[in-house]
Amino acid sequence: MTAFFTSPTFLNILLAIWGIILVINHLNYEEDYEWAIGPTIVLGVILFFIPSGKDLWQLFLANIKLWIISIVLYFVIGFFWSLFKWYRFLIKNRDEEIERTKLYSNHNLSIPKFSDNKALISNWITFFPVSMLAQLLKLIFKDIAKYISQFYNKSYTKIVNYVYKDFV
Repeated sequence: MTAFFTSPTFLNILLAIWGIILVINHLNYEEDYEWAIGPTIVLGVILFFIPSGKDLWQLFLANIKLWIISIVLYFVIGFFWSLFKWYRFLIKNRDEEIERTKLYSNHNLSIPKFSDNKALISNWITFFPVSMLAQLLKLIFKDIAKYISQFYNKSYTKIVNYVYKDFV
């Protein structure tokens, strides 16, 4: 039974389930990731060390350069991803503020500050793989939903035009 829990199949299933949980969380609550930091680190250590069957400390010391390079590269990629997400966040916020200004004449434009969004930005850096996957899924599903609504819009418009052809 122990062999199953340390098998690559079990660990891949565990990783897939954890990935699904993180993506669903990202789709629902983009800023709320504090709860996921500890379990993600533990899962990463388990997935890296357990399948080898070696002593964890020896394995870590034998691969210290790889660990350091991997961690630095991870955060560099996360930094660039956070710049992209920050830009998208600012564009979305700007557009919403412009709409509010149009609706309410006394509404002052509020510009987001980095200092007010540190948690959001650090989550983009820390969980950039999940954020990237969720962004991709949002784009795919948004395009599918847009296509379906356009298809139905045309269909319903044709029905309206047919029924009211004598009045239009």
